[in-house]
Amino acid sequence: MINRRWMLFIVAVLLRCSALGATVTTLDGKRYEGEACLQPGNIVSVVLRDSSKRSIPLDHVKSATFGSAQLSMANFGHIAEGWTNIDIGDVTIAGTAGQSNTLFAVRIGSGHIDDRADSFHYVYTPARGDVDLVARIVSISGADHLARAGVMFRDSLRPESKFAFAGITATGEAALQHRSDTGGRAIRAAPVALNLPLWLKLTRREKNFAAYTSDDGKDWRQLGLASLAFKDNCFVGLAVSSHSALSFCTALIDGVSRTITGVHAEYFADFNFTKVLTNRIDPMINFAWDGMSPLEGAPATKYSIRWTGEFEPKFSENYTFYAHPGDARLWVKDQEVALPPFHGNYPTFRQTEVTNSPPLLLKAGNRYPFRFEFRHIGGRLPVMLGWSSQSQRHEPIPARRLFCVVDARAQPGPRAALTNQWTMGRGILLRNGTFLAGAVRSITADGVKFLYREKEYIVASHQVARAVFRISPRNAMLNNPELPAGALLGNGDFIEGRLQFGRGRDVKVSSVLFGLKSYNLDNSDIAALSLGGPSASGARYEVRLADNSILMANFVSVAQDQVSIAESLLGTLQVPRDAVTELRGFQPRATTR
Repeated sequence: MINRRWMLFIVAVLLRCSALGATVTTLDGKRYEGEACLQPGNIVSVVLRDSSKRSIPLDHVKSATFGSAQLSMANFGHIAEGWTNIDIGDVTIAGTAGQSNTLFAVRIGSGHIDDRADSFHYVYTPARGDVDLVARIVSISGADHLARAGVMFRDSLRPESKFAFAGITATGEAALQHRSDTGGRAIRAAPVALNLPLWLKLTRREKNFAAYTSDDGKDWRQLGLASLAFKDNCFVGLAVSSHSALSFCTALIDGVSRTITGVHAEYFADFNFTKVLTNRIDPMINFAWDGMSPLEGAPATKYSIRWTGEFEPKFSENYTFYAHPGDARLWVKDQEVALPPFHGNYPTFRQTEVTNSPPLLLKAGNRYPFRFEFRHIGGRLPVMLGWSSQSQRHEPIPARRLFCVVDARAQPGPRAALTNQWTMGRGILLRNGTFLAGAVRSITADGVKFLYREKEYIVASHQVARAVFRISPRNAMLNNPELPAGALLGNGDFIEGRLQFGRGRDVKVSSVLFGLKSYNLDNSDIAALSLGGPSASGARYEVRLADNSILMANFVSVAQDQVSIAESLLGTLQVPRDAVTELRGFQPRATTR
């Protein structure tokens, strides 16, 4: 495990690089690196690395990134092997996730984990049976103070699935939340006021789920309990929601680990535990290789194996441990214990001075760390670790009683870094390049009605280039200005063809391959419509907002709390000053008389 102080240093560097790595350039070629913000009076204020300040008139700025911009995802690579990240439910802005060593960065621009269906970004791995999931929520940044991050068990990947979620908001309210019936209403317990960073743990014991919090990852306090009828196979992972449907949230999460059934096994190609062949999870220690190699690439003799994990006894009694022969040794809580033969029918060759130790008094329900080492000495002997007590019959330790901790660590070697490339989310793209993140209400041959920041707008259909209803696997193709007219389906297929509109929620696509097909936007699988390509607008500014919107503006005016943005098709829009994340200025065109 990486040193905690070193991890805190890495997090601090990433956050500082995000804030101070911004660059402001001017139309006359000057460049300033530091932290920038918009000031009343149309001024871009830059605090440089030496703490000095520059004030630049807005009409002199070529490009600027402001303090409300999110943490750069370029600092992160692909996530750990065996983990996957997806958007759950109908998100407004597609989510993403990356990892640097043990540190995850998860970003999403969508809604909620509550009511009868969810929308959030999920970084997950399959799990089976009883599992513990632990993570440390380092920070949550976003425009909404109710943005949340935490650890989640999920019965399926459907938005209406049953789930258990231990999460904390950006303002430090932690709670256990769950949905006990598919499609039922989610229940959230009374929140507890805590501080970030914070450790969260969520455990499953058959139908019983328990959530815990900790300041140090060692001493745990119970947060809540829930009883849920999950399938044996489920999903566990990290869940992040922005709460608001139109603002980004980025969570930094480290210390992610799972305690799963099985034991961690290291296979060595030599007799002395030095030449590692592979690491894997074995369900239990009970093998009969019958003189064959234990795995592909391993020798058939003179090899060694080390198993590490925890066992959980069923009874509070004195236990005796046994092993099939070979050179086998066992340590329980770092104390070596004697290992008589499992049935007493084989010779033993153990390099240990422990010949007689008393049975171990174990408590039911507790987990005890152990290490079991085996050296193959030749022949066709099996390998097995077993136990017995007054109530526990003489048997190999079963898989349901064995556990091990698996860290989620980024894969070694070079990895392509993630980028901050803009991707079109749910909303509307106008022909002049303006994109508004919002909900399309209706679309006819005459106009498109949509909702942006709780205000309804109507734009003539010939001024609309894209209408995006939901996220699909190929939403990035909508950025292509050469995309022809047609429909993008939810499964990623694109049908090129002429569009015909009905009463607002009905559309027909006439294509060469499929003929004329009718869709209803409420019930169909249409993710987006392409009505035509965008063109140059001649705007003075390009303004990017925290909700993924891009406004092509003729005029920008900065006040104390608001920014007025004059857009040629929509009129003047008012947005909060801290919602502006980036601004690009264009050289004014020369006028002739």
